[in-house]
Amino acid sequence: MEESKTSGVPASVTLAQAVQEGGWGSSLLASKYYNFFGIKKHNWTGDTVLMWTTEYINGVSTKVQAEFRAYPNAVAGFADHSKFLLDNPRYNTALSKDNPYEFANELQAAGYATDPNYAYSLKKLIHDYNLTKYDPDGGINPATGSAWEDVGYVPSSNAGVLVGCGTADYSKFDAVLRHFDFTPEDVELIAAGIKEFDTSHTLLAGYNGEYGIEMSDTPLVGSETGDYVDVGPVQPGQMIWPTTAKYLTSNFGMRVNPVSGIYKLHKGIDIAPANSDTKDYPNIAAMDGLVIAAGDTNDGYGNKVVIDHGGGLETLYAHMKVGSLKVNVGQEVIAGTVLGTMGETGNAAGRHLHFEVYVNGKPTNPLAYVNKP
Repeated sequence: MEESKTSGVPASVTLAQAVQEGGWGSSLLASKYYNFFGIKKHNWTGDTVLMWTTEYINGVSTKVQAEFRAYPNAVAGFADHSKFLLDNPRYNTALSKDNPYEFANELQAAGYATDPNYAYSLKKLIHDYNLTKYDPDGGINPATGSAWEDVGYVPSSNAGVLVGCGTADYSKFDAVLRHFDFTPEDVELIAAGIKEFDTSHTLLAGYNGEYGIEMSDTPLVGSETGDYVDVGPVQPGQMIWPTTAKYLTSNFGMRVNPVSGIYKLHKGIDIAPANSDTKDYPNIAAMDGLVIAAGDTNDGYGNKVVIDHGGGLETLYAHMKVGSLKVNVGQEVIAGTVLGTMGETGNAAGRHLHFEVYVNGKPTNPLAYVNKP
């Protein structure tokens, strides 16, 4: 917030970038070297560190090594982030924007990151965590007296499609339903009516609010056959969101375990549907690979699946429902293959998917490999 006052860089954007680039502060670059923003060496004359990073080369997610700036403390890291933007003329357009959503768009347009969904990811973080409240204007457009509105990112002047236009927010929809005392059964009827007249099935696609309805007739939400989820084109080396549920309920990092009460490393992320949603959700392979474990080995994970993706990269999917596993050890799977149904077996305080990513046997933050939809 102090940096925002002196530099003019919206605190909401700075925080979203720190989350996106630094894995909620848990990446080695952020936690040890206080570089929360993935700023590379460039013309830097201070300390540096060589680290692996993900770059999009010709649209393909690729792991490469790069030299990054290293700072003595977090204050220095945040201060250099502001200076980095202010000293580079290519960010002048971004700096001219009062609307933080426009600012995020212009950061991507100026090439801050190679991720084609970078602006969308930042804006979703800003929206989902109400980060604009930390801005000097409190997230209010002084010209209108209303909250700043999201603006879709247009990748080029001749592009005909808006990418990441707007952020789905059904809170007002839910508020209206609550105001008129609608029940989940009422909402199911509404969904059926919308589905009948909306042949594209997109009007409420993605809705997973407190009423727990979903635009799907399948046994597993989002799965056409029960064996596979249509994830669209997947680039080689790309990892997808490992379930059709959307709520990120616990991050990677140190925390008090809700079952044991012990303060320890949470080696993955937890994903769940809305509390009121009783439908079944599939857990799906995040990437092509070979199943090397499937079942319950009494290690607290309950019914789990582990997939070897080669190159020292493995993923683990835990707490699946009894009898729901659809894959076996030795089976080759592709991204989108249904592994089983989300459950709460093992040491679990409620239904969810616990998802871990291992690199050469060491747990790492999965949010460095998957983007929250």
